[in-house]
Parts: sequence; C-alpha cells; structure tokens
Amino acid sequence: MKHVRVYGGKRTGTNFLRELCIINLVDTKVYGGGFDWKHDVPKVHSRIKKNWSEIHPLIIIKNPYSWWLSIQNWPKKENDIHETVAGYNALYNRYKEFHLDKQKVWATSGIVRYEDLLETTEEVLQGIADFIGTTLKDEFIIPNKVTDSDVFTKERKEFYLGGHSNETIADEIDWDIMGYYGYKR
Repeated sequence: MKHVRVYGGKRTGTNFLRELCIINLVDTKVYGGGFDWKHDVPKVHSRIKKNWSEIHPLIIIKNPYSWWLSIQNWPKKENDIHETVAGYNALYNRYKEFHLDKQKVWATSGIVRYEDLLETTEEVLQGIADFIGTTLKDEFIIPNKVTDSDVFTKERKEFYLGGHSNETIADEIDWDIMGYYGYKR
C-alpha cells in the first residue's frame, strides 16, 4: 500500500488532485486533511502510528494569476490583497523549503502544477504513480463532481489556461519563489 498526502494553498486544486489520486491510483491511500491541515506545510504528529518515510506529500500550486482570479470568485474571498498574497507567497516559500529539505523524515515530496493537471491529466497522474511506485488503474477516470462543476467547464478551463494577467497582484507576488515552480511574471 502506498500513501500520499495532498497539500496546497486555498483554491489551488487540492480537492481535484486528491479525487484524481483516489480514483486512479492502484493500491494507494490518499489523505487530504486530518492531523495535517492540507493548506499548511506537512508536519509529523506523534499521535499517528505510521512510518512517516512511507508517506509521499504532493504539493499542488496554481499559476498566481489564476489563483488570484479564483480567490476573487470564491464566496469566502479574502478582502485584503496585500495580506492574501503575502500569505500565498509565504506558504509556497515554506513548501519550497520543505521540498528542498533532504533531512526530513518524510518520503520525497512531489510538486504538481494545477495547469499541467488540467492540460495533461493522465500524464500527470502517470508521473505521480511512477513517483510513488504504483500504477494507474486500467480505466482512467476524471471525477464527475469536478468536470460537471460550472467552475470546470471548457470555457473556465480555457480561462485558467489562457495566460490572463492581473496586474493588480503582479507587484505583490514574490517572483523568485514562483520561479522555483516555473512561473514568470
């Protein structure tokens, strides 16, 4: 049995990635909350009797511009742009440090970009399967609760992948951190 925990910022696709892994990965237990909150950096808890080196954290990130558009369309949207973006920068800097930390007790962590997950879903899941040492199930499935949502319509997908910029946050994003994940201003 393989073990995966999904982490990422708010509105970055954590639920989508978790559902894809649950439905499509063979012999894999997928976590997304519980003792470790999914919107935080992974931590070891003594209350869990598990060999932490067997758990693979998957960190999902979304293009900063698409993330900001999603935050703005979210009913629980944040009001203060500076505080909200500063939190996004800080969280992904901590994920970067976690990903680079070779002394941790966890298994190697993986990074998934939301846009890649939308464009090449099966390829990304195959990469995750290879990364954790398992395979994909014979029939690849994209969960209905995500694809049927009005947020993930074809037009919405094109919107998120379309290279839209939002100069409102461009100066607020820490592009050195985002560069680590392959994003440019």
